Amino acid sequence: TDKNATLSKARVKPASNWSAIWVLPIIALLIGGWLGWKAYSEAGVMIEIEFPNGDGLQAGKTELNYKGISLGKVQAVNLDQKTQKVNVSIEVDRHAENFLREKTVFWLVKPDISLAGVTGLETLVSGNYIGMNPGEGKPQFKFTALEAAPPLSDALPGLHLKLRAEKLGSITEGSPVYYRQIQVGAVTGYELNNNDQSIMIKLHIRPEYS
Repeated sequence: TDKNATLSKARVKPASNWSAIWVLPIIALLIGGWLGWKAYSEAGVMIEIEFPNGDGLQAGKTELNYKGISLGKVQAVNLDQKTQKVNVSIEVDRHAENFLREKTVFWLVKPDISLAGVTGLETLVSGNYIGMNPGEGKPQFKFTALEAAPPLSDALPGLHLKLRAEKLGSITEGSPVYYRQIQVGAVTGYELNNNDQSIMIKLHIRPEYS
């Protein structure tokens, strides 16, 4: 080789901080974040309902139903030593969180036999469940259960009547109203009239018969 020939200078490139070894931690981080978000979005909202007793309430089994759809399940049943009431913790589906308002009411549905017939018959197979009626107001997560299912609202479509009688007789809430042997409605409630001591009976007639 020619001694006078000059050697070409080496090209210097800065070392890269990137390495394929970082791919696995990044993928793991993305998967962990997605799993965390999925768990958060699917997690329910915890509420507490006070019942007079724990009749038929079982953790992990008793469901919260609205219009035949399960919206949650009882997670824990605890006795309050001071009040002797039963505090029930329920995990409610997140998509039903908007139902949890000040005027929302809850009650226990169980089989009941009366002169009006049998109510809550479906519980003989599925077991007792907690019914609810969504209300308005501010968000709330602690409630006191009703002792019985609420009467039908006056806003329900159909005809609402009040009858006055001297005695209640065998009439109860839920007693059917018949026309030519066809049930057209039901008794929604009754009360004592303080003016003349008569009985005021509330009826609801279904829209198709009103």
